[in-house]
Amino acid sequence: MRNKFRFIKVLAVLFLVAALPVLMSHSSWAIENSDCLECHSDDTLTKEGPNGEEISLYVDEAKFAASVHGQNDISCVDCHSDIEKLNEDEDVPHPVPLKPVDCSQCHDEEQEAYSDSVHADVAEEGDPDSPTCAGCHGNHYIQPIKNLTVPEREAAFCRRCHNPKESHDWLPNKEIHFEVVECSVCHVVDHGNTVSLLLYNAYTGKYVTPQEAQVALGVPYDQFLKKMDKNGDGKIDMKEFHNLVKALKEKGLTATFKGEVSADVDPEVHKVSGDAVKDCKACHSPNSKILGNVYIQLPTKKGEIPSYPADASVLSSFYANHFYVINNTKNLILDIIGLLIVLGGIAFAGGHGTIRMLTAPLRRKRKEEEEGK
Repeated sequence: MRNKFRFIKVLAVLFLVAALPVLMSHSSWAIENSDCLECHSDDTLTKEGPNGEEISLYVDEAKFAASVHGQNDISCVDCHSDIEKLNEDEDVPHPVPLKPVDCSQCHDEEQEAYSDSVHADVAEEGDPDSPTCAGCHGNHYIQPIKNLTVPEREAAFCRRCHNPKESHDWLPNKEIHFEVVECSVCHVVDHGNTVSLLLYNAYTGKYVTPQEAQVALGVPYDQFLKKMDKNGDGKIDMKEFHNLVKALKEKGLTATFKGEVSADVDPEVHKVSGDAVKDCKACHSPNSKILGNVYIQLPTKKGEIPSYPADASVLSSFYANHFYVINNTKNLILDIIGLLIVLGGIAFAGGHGTIRMLTAPLRRKRKEEEEGK
């Protein structure tokens, strides 16, 4: 029996020795990002494109590490899956040319939504300039979309191909909409949207930096909601919102909150339609679904922008800019003054009519006396 087990052990060792070269040649075992960067960290590395243009093959290691893929430990060969091994004896140690990266290997839901979009329709027509994953998102330095402001999103995506000023003639206040409303809000039908209130310094015309926000708040971000939400309902209401503004002022930060409307970040946002929503009430009506998704956003030093739920009433605050709800104004005092003016006008008109009615007999008698003379 003992000899039998010894024989099995010897066979197992021999099998591992024989299989080791095969196992070590597998891309997921053998090829590290550092292997690729031995060549691709050279900023002079290029190739010639199909039309004779020069294409850079340089990859900035620090930028890649800060990207979505880098932060999630995605390797080069996870995307460039046709590289199975490197042949160091060749000038180019991998197949040339490489196959186009198939993003649907990981992002199948996004691919499915894209296939139902106007962008996919253009691609099916054979347009060489049709939108692709890399065409919109870039190659190696893809950033978390949720941490970008609307202007940053538009510059990174839609406006790389589209100039909104060349259309949208039907849209009132076009410039404001282009500044604070993401294209996908109107161009992805039946999709969730969010109103975000970002700390904005009206004096400098810039968003408040993470360092400024942290100093002004005086508490860690994970304790912010607990400190400001006095009634414990999980949302910042109008009174608590004004208390926040007051607390910031006491710390020397006089700021407002700039309202932005962005599409929720999920796969369905890729289903871009050729037909846009042109109903203003979809956002600006008091009954709009979007008013159930209002958040205050505060930047952190890590580059994140955590969101804190807020009641839709805060959008009527004087300190919440660039978002208007029909029939609302931004100042309660002005509302009261306006109401008094209206009531005063009604009272004056009503009082004047009442006095004329009561004095009508006296005026008739006076008129008769003057005619008798």
